[in-house]
Amino acid sequence: MKFMVYTGRFSKLMICMIWLSCCLSLAQAAEVNRIKPYFPTAEWLIDADSELAVQAIMSGDEVLGYVFETIDITPIPAYSGKPINLLVAMTPDGKIVLAEVLTHSEPIMLVGIPESKLQDFAASHTDFSVNDNPKIGDNLDAISGATVTVIVVTETIMRAARKVAVSLGIIEDISALPPATVKADVFSPADWQTLTGDGSIRRLHLNHGQGDQAFVGTPAETFLRGTPKP
Repeated sequence: MKFMVYTGRFSKLMICMIWLSCCLSLAQAAEVNRIKPYFPTAEWLIDADSELAVQAIMSGDEVLGYVFETIDITPIPAYSGKPINLLVAMTPDGKIVLAEVLTHSEPIMLVGIPESKLQDFAASHTDFSVNDNPKIGDNLDAISGATVTVIVVTETIMRAARKVAVSLGIIEDISALPPATVKADVFSPADWQTLTGDGSIRRLHLNHGQGDQAFVGTPAETFLRGTPKP
């Protein structure tokens, strides 16, 4: 009798395990279908080789890209005081191909802004690389009445993408680089009078355009404007 009871419990346990396995398979199938428009040959997802909550998008043994939810990586509070959670996917070289709002608590509907506007704004981050610095009002269109919200969306997407890229070895972790040091062959001590006298320290009155012009032809030329979309 005890054997029969044990067998019954074992059977129930097996049924539960099979049911759970089916549910997990269906859930993963739904996740794969969600990203198939961006990775048509995607077959399954596995945990990526990262300390962050990132999944690798697979086709056989080939890694097509990576997908993650930003709330697990950069939960930045928005206008509502709560983070905006986005689904982001990128290629193995760090190009963003998907940015979709999953959940948010922003009161944008109260000021007449349709939900589609926020989704369109998130989607406008696709084609940027994790090394890019997109700027609202320059290469990203702002949403009138939702300034804080869109700033947080951009920061959330780009910061999360960069953190993931660093964790996967796609880009170098700048914070891990050695600190800058003074070049001994260039530096020479000088007092305030000397520095102001030779022009090393001086007062300039510049407008925005003059400031931009001063950096034309240097690596800093597009820093504030970000990298234009192709």
